[in-house]
Amino acid sequence: MAAYTFEQDATILGAASPERRVQLAARNLDIISPQTGSLALLEASASQVFPADELAGGSAFYYFGPTQKKQFLKTMMETNWDRRVFFAGEQASFTHGWIQGALDAALRCVGQVIDTAAKPV
Repeated sequence: MAAYTFEQDATILGAASPERRVQLAARNLDIISPQTGSLALLEASASQVFPADELAGGSAFYYFGPTQKKQFLKTMMETNWDRRVFFAGEQASFTHGWIQGALDAALRCVGQVIDTAAKPV
């Protein structure tokens, strides 16, 4: 991953064409670490602009209102319906707003599934 931007930087980068976004990210990598030769090594690429993605709902992550995370996080991390439903996603983690949060929530759910399988309902 060459760039993970949000707020003003994401707005500016998101306005560029997909090809231009990739070139800018690769060029910035060359500036930061010239020995990598990222522009010369670039063979394939993809870019995502979440606010423009209908399936993403206009955002890469959930926006909590004031006190909502504190109020709902514990409930979002619990299993439901006789331990048959598990909630993952970055919003159901302590590291909300980042890919790491989605991975943390997924691993938590895997652990919950394993624990549930080991215990009779």
